[in-house]
Amino acid sequence: MIKIKRYVPIAVWILVLTAMIASVAFTNVKQQEVLCKSVNVIIEDNGQYFVEASDVMQMISSKAQQPVGKPVSLINTAVLEKCINANPFVANAQIFLTIDGIMHVKVMQRNPVMRIMTDNGESFYVDDQGIVMPLSDKYSSNVVVASGRLSGNLMKRKYTEMVFVPGDTSNNSKMPDQLYSIASCINRDSVFNALIEQIYVNQSGEIELIPRIGDQVILFGDAGNIESKFANLLTFYKKGLNKIGWTNYSKINLKYDNQVVVEKRNGAEKEPVTSVVSADSSQIN
Repeated sequence: MIKIKRYVPIAVWILVLTAMIASVAFTNVKQQEVLCKSVNVIIEDNGQYFVEASDVMQMISSKAQQPVGKPVSLINTAVLEKCINANPFVANAQIFLTIDGIMHVKVMQRNPVMRIMTDNGESFYVDDQGIVMPLSDKYSSNVVVASGRLSGNLMKRKYTEMVFVPGDTSNNSKMPDQLYSIASCINRDSVFNALIEQIYVNQSGEIELIPRIGDQVILFGDAGNIESKFANLLTFYKKGLNKIGWTNYSKINLKYDNQVVVEKRNGAEKEPVTSVVSADSSQIN
């Protein structure tokens, strides 16, 4: 009896393991019999409208991979994901099948932060990952536009490749990366996004900002000290223009450290420019 009791737990484990193996085998057999009933496409909402559910279905069909009616075991989700991810407006696509025969497709669109218009007529978007996107026939994203003295050959990039480098750059960086750094900063801040409409590279190769409100030229210089320059600009708008008036100045210069220099609208070339305000100051000089 002692020997029999010793082998009882082993026998129980063998039975449990056998049952588990049988269950998995049965499930696999049943799954092979399940047919795909429908495709559920979910376009995650990030405020962009480049891709619709019908577009995703067309991408799937283009690979001759019409899933509805096929056994789910024969659907190659990896191939379909690769096909959708190849679309220049798609940031990421994930596909999974459920036991009820439904294929779920989740798609995240790319999020542009800037539109570039070169001096030879080329135009494209750059997204928040530094990846170039083409323009769309069905949707135009409301992002800051960069234009001016921009060479088409210099700016030409391949779609879906990360070619712009984010981060605060200096005037030693390539102009495309400087523009991208400034546009990214504008895109991250709702106030700056509502304030700035265009980034312009003037004939001297310096960066200017064109506001949505007012007609002042904001001379940014280069992409050094981006956060500080925008902080100074915001302080000037709050404590300067709101008190003095939006029409009194034609140029706002942010090139200098910790201060804003402005030029009076009615001043000629000899009119002295006025040093105005720093980010931590409340005085307008």
